[in-house]
Amino acid sequence: MLPAMPAMIRGMRRNSRSRFPIACVLLASHLFLAPHLIQFVAGIGGCAHAKPLGCSALRAWPPSDKQLDYAESLAEKNGIVLPEEAKEDKSACSRFIDEMLSSVPPSENQKNLAMRLASHHGITVPDEVFKSSASCTEFIDEQLARDPPLPASGRQVAYAKALAERSGIELPEQVVRSFSLCSEFIQNQIDTGGPMPPSEKQLALAQSFADKQNIEVPESAVKSAPECKKFIDEMLERNSTR
Repeated sequence: MLPAMPAMIRGMRRNSRSRFPIACVLLASHLFLAPHLIQFVAGIGGCAHAKPLGCSALRAWPPSDKQLDYAESLAEKNGIVLPEEAKEDKSACSRFIDEMLSSVPPSENQKNLAMRLASHHGITVPDEVFKSSASCTEFIDEQLARDPPLPASGRQVAYAKALAERSGIELPEQVVRSFSLCSEFIQNQIDTGGPMPPSEKQLALAQSFADKQNIEVPESAVKSAPECKKFIDEMLERNSTR
């Protein structure tokens, strides 16, 4: 049973002849109660032993499937194996992605968008923007936040209209006038109903490139028009570097 420390302190206050400093009593109380408080908190947390950082409640959150897929694709592009920590820890996975993007050059789509934004705002793209995907992404984000907004591209609008038609809704006018809003609309439609499948022409072109490389068309490219286009762009870029 814990001693009634407040009663002891009140008693000492009433005893005017006591010369023992009240601070010492409080310190002794703190030192005595501290182990019991630790055990109490540990008991609430469900930990068998009171450890500073060893409780299961402090375990890291795992990365999302989308985050993990992206990290694995970056690792594959750089010819390395995704660290186990990045597979289990969301923060570690984010750090790995940032490190990879700092060393990976921007894609052709990133370069084209950066140049389009620069032209729209009447500026020149700095040389360092094209040195890494991370730098290019940062430049794009900065320019997209500026006014006036960059209008959606014709390809964006066509895809957004197809998704809207599939969902039985009208494409909002403001979506057509803004690259960012159009991108957001497309992503929302994909999240709710899945991506549009590729056209027969897209699939045929993707298959012809795959046959030349003696590989198979990825399943994601067979089901998704954006993924099919991405695969075709990668094949075109690979052929151009030969």
